[in-house]
Amino acid sequence: MAKQTNTPVDSSVTELDDTPAVAAKTDAAADADADVVVRADGVPAGFSGKRRYITLHPSEGEAGKQPVNFGINGFVITIKRNEKVAVLEEFVQHILDCKTDLVDTNGTVAGSQPRFSFTDHGEA
Repeated sequence: MAKQTNTPVDSSVTELDDTPAVAAKTDAAADADADVVVRADGVPAGFSGKRRYITLHPSEGEAGKQPVNFGINGFVITIKRNEKVAVLEEFVQHILDCKTDLVDTNGTVAGSQPRFSFTDHGEA
């Protein structure tokens, strides 16, 4: 016999990419932005300045087609999906470091996989 639950009609299963991130600026975040030092060439201080061409691939769901924000030490970039763009090498490594845990049927973390699928086209 199945148990009946009171689940709203508009409920759905979601994935990590289902909702785009919305950043709300707090006073602390606004203060952190003021501390980002950018060189004359538009590159943050402490970054190599070397760039690579990448294409960030779309994923499932409507949000999987939306641009993605990546930030390192207060410097944030937005990468559109399915477009070849030049990004700083530090961001390529950051994207590689983003992982999603794989969980087995017992709920135990069984490993990880890359969070974002992208193609590295080489130096810009």
